[in-house]
Amino acid sequence: MESSSLRVLIVSDVHYDGVIYRGVDTSEAWKWLLRLVRTIKPDLLLGCGDLGRIVNVADLEKVARRTMFLTIYGNHDRVGALKSARNILGELKGKRILMEDGKVYEIKGLTVAGINGVVVTKTDPWAPRPKSKREFIDSAKRIQKESKGKRLDVLLLHETPYYPELISGIRENVGSLAAREVIEMVRPRVAIGGHAHLEPQLVKREDTVLIHLDSSQLRRSYLTLEIMNNGIKITLYEDGEIIESTQLKR
Repeated sequence: MESSSLRVLIVSDVHYDGVIYRGVDTSEAWKWLLRLVRTIKPDLLLGCGDLGRIVNVADLEKVARRTMFLTIYGNHDRVGALKSARNILGELKGKRILMEDGKVYEIKGLTVAGINGVVVTKTDPWAPRPKSKREFIDSAKRIQKESKGKRLDVLLLHETPYYPELISGIRENVGSLAAREVIEMVRPRVAIGGHAHLEPQLVKREDTVLIHLDSSQLRRSYLTLEIMNNGIKITLYEDGEIIESTQLKR
């Protein structure tokens, strides 16, 4: 098998919140993430939001000392800390960890874009400002423009798209419908979402692989991508065990 040119680790909803939730101590979440990074040894860590309410700049930079790091925010994030933290390694050195809405990043030939936040009518007072559907669509248009006719490899969303025939347990709401519209506009090779806290899932819709992750201490699911010249190997894990794996051509 061809050796990979880039190893990517992807998480969503780590929820380092410092509380007991459903009998699970979320204060252990950041230690788990650091152990995972040490074990997987990714070249790049990608986050789909909800790293947690108590994550600070020092926590983020502990990760950034081990790998390049890009993330979007969800609805349980300290956006100020995400804006302040910077990458320490590689070609992202000095750049913000927090991704810009709709900006296309290229790392060693891999193209990645994300859309921050959730689409809701109301949220907790301390949480990041919710987005409108129009803002989501405008971000998708920016991705289309910046891609310059080339297909995007990876799209990061906090919302999980509404495809009930494919994604078990997904609910129809303004956020899941907006995520579906964005995916159908952008047509990425791989689209990852979280937020809904469903069982981890990897499904295919036409020529896009859709993944739902829950990296909280309840499920500890995560995704790895092995980027090769001729393809992407995608592996979905839950608590260290492989659930499913597939490979895409590029």
